Amino acid sequence: YKDRSSWGQWYEQRGVVIQNLYTDGAPRGLRWPHGLAEMNVLAHMGRPVHVRVMQIPKAHGTGCFDVRLHTNGSHECLPAPNCPDAMAVCGKYALRFAAVLREVRAYVARIASFFGSDWYRFDYFYGHPARPIRINEVSYPSHHTYPPDMRRAWVQAYADSVGPTV
Repeated sequence: YKDRSSWGQWYEQRGVVIQNLYTDGAPRGLRWPHGLAEMNVLAHMGRPVHVRVMQIPKAHGTGCFDVRLHTNGSHECLPAPNCPDAMAVCGKYALRFAAVLREVRAYVARIASFFGSDWYRFDYFYGHPARPIRINEVSYPSHHTYPPDMRRAWVQAYADSVGPTV
């Protein structure tokens, strides 16, 4: 029942959704790093540009990595703060991650179009064989730390959309 988070986001609490935990009923073989995960997607001008992938259930300091999404459709693993062995874990998860990107791009584009959002974070759960992507939250702004060139690209996109000024 707090008004704001530790990083300044205002909370809106207008209702409650009661549902099973995303992990309920998941086969043991889908435990991290082969299946269940929470994905925090940074959306920039209607397209995903960065994803932090975290194991669920979460354990402090383990089971996470960052992925940079490029405009040409490729992606690359990045080291992530407080995520030991992030590059190796990312490599193990890469095939499953690539399979969901098309659906994530569609979600991100719809949310950006509907709300007119330029920069936001879209969090969802993924990997359960009997449950589709389950949205966890949409937030603006995000408190994650991103590569500085991503922030510069966001600012540059505004300059490019306005064109030269007189």
